[in-house]
Parts: sequence; C-alpha cells; structure tokens
Amino acid sequence: VRVRTALELAIDKRALVDKLMFGQAIVGTNELNIGAWQCTTPPSEFNPDQARGLLDQAGWKLGTDGIRSKNGVRLRLKLQGPTGDSLREQVEQVILDEWRAVGVEAYIENAPTAALFGTWESGGVARHGKFDVLIYTTGLPIPDPQSQVETYFASWQIPYTSNKGAGYNYMRWISPTADAAIKTAGGSADFATRRDA
Repeated sequence: VRVRTALELAIDKRALVDKLMFGQAIVGTNELNIGAWQCTTPPSEFNPDQARGLLDQAGWKLGTDGIRSKNGVRLRLKLQGPTGDSLREQVEQVILDEWRAVGVEAYIENAPTAALFGTWESGGVARHGKFDVLIYTTGLPIPDPQSQVETYFASWQIPYTSNKGAGYNYMRWISPTADAAIKTAGGSADFATRRDA
C-alpha cells in the first residue's frame, strides 16, 4: 500500500492537465467524479517528498544510481497502455520521469488493445493480471453507474479460470466494505440509498 500510495503522490496530475491537455480537463478523483452520482473526493496530493518517505518506510532504499532496491531486487515497473494514443504516450513519459525522481525505475511497453484487454482464452494481459501498471480510460458511468462500478470494483468480478475471465476488476482489488456498498446500491431502487452506497 505504501508503494502504491508513493507512486500516486509522485505524479503531478495538475501539471499533466495544464501542460499536456492545455487545461481543458479536470483532475480525475474517482470513477464517479461528474454527474448525478458524483462522489466528492479531493484530488490526490502531489508530494514527492512524502512519496520518498513512504518508499523508505516500505524498505526500498535508494541506491547510488538513484534507483531503489529491497532484498537485492530493483524497484522496476512496467507501465502499459494501448498503443496508438499519442497523448497517453506523452503522459506515460512524464510519469516515468516523475517516478524516477523518487527512485522508481519504470519502462513503457504498450501493446495493441486486443493484446491488453483480450479474452481469457486469448491470454489478455489485463484479465490474467500479467502487468505491473496499466493506464487506460473507461467510459462515463451514465446514466446509471451500477454496472460499471460493480464490474470494476466488486471482488466477485475478478477474472479467474473458474469464471472464464469474466469481470473487469483487473487490479484484483478486494474490499469487504466496497462489496457491501455495491450490493446495497444494486439492491435498492431508492436514488438516495444507492447514491450514498
């Protein structure tokens, strides 16, 4: 958790929006950051010093070459996204530079959408969890976000052999609190109950 938090703290999202998107976007905060279902979450902070501190606490020590290691293993990550999007590729390059500034080595290995998000049977990278970091976009949860939130975040939506790779919880995130809230929202017709969940 400390490493993941550090990776996020090391990314200057405001600068990405201002410089690469000419200020024509908002900094995303969660899956439901616009519309009737909006959840108010402040943007994550850009704090490289805090990122370095978290990496130190997690036992990743800075080497003489500026890259961290732990138990003889370098902190080296593969950043992947779909090919053919020049803006995303620019964002990836900035992220690599920002991570390097806190001692994280990363490299880009983009692939065609079909390879990254292919079926279970075809060996899709995301479905099989064969990635370090994925960068991609999803559609807006309009008009009702239940299906999208459930398929991306519910523990029962993790792709496995037993479910033939169904679901989009590629990060394999499990949270009993989120699972309960997703079930509450999906089991009610009341807007306020569903929105709160």
